[in-house]
Amino acid sequence: MSPNGLPEQWNWRKCPFRVIRTVSGEDHSACGGEWVVCEAGGGIVLGESDADSTDAVCRSCDIPPSLKKRQSCLFVVPFRVFRQNGIQSYYSCRWHLNIPSRNVPKNNDWCRGCLHWFPRPDEALVPNTFDFSRRALELFLSGLSAGPPLDKKKFLSKNQRMQSNDN
Repeated sequence: MSPNGLPEQWNWRKCPFRVIRTVSGEDHSACGGEWVVCEAGGGIVLGESDADSTDAVCRSCDIPPSLKKRQSCLFVVPFRVFRQNGIQSYYSCRWHLNIPSRNVPKNNDWCRGCLHWFPRPDEALVPNTFDFSRRALELFLSGLSAGPPLDKKKFLSKNQRMQSNDN
C-alpha cells in the first residue's frame, strides 16, 4: 500500500474522486473490507481495492488530466455516468448546473471563454466537490433543467435562420 491508502500500481495518477472505503462485515472479508468508490460517479463502488478491473475503470477516466489543464476552472463540476454500454465523463459548472442534459459538455475546453472562469486551485481547497458532482449527476440523469430547452434559432447563422423560415 502507498501512503495515500491506494495500491502501489495506482500511483500513476491521483484522482480527487477516487476514495477507499472500509466496509465491515463477513461478506467483505475476502478483500479486507476495502473498496474503491468513484465519487464522480455518485459514490458508485468500483470494486475491491486490489482488483485489476477497478484499476482499468480508473485508467479510462479523463477527469484527472482535465482538471490539470490550464483552462480548468474552480467552478467546473466533473461527473461520470456509468451505463451498461460504457462510461462517459461530463463537465458541468457550479454556475450552470441546471442546463439540459443534452447540452452538458464532455470536456472542460468550454471553460476558456466563460465569464465566470477562475483558476482552479489545489483540489483540497475546492469546497463541496463531491456534493456538486452528485447534484450534477442527479440532474443529468433526471434530464431535468430549470429553464426551457435551448432555442436553436439563437445559435444559427443569419443564412441558416432565413432558410429554416422558408421551409
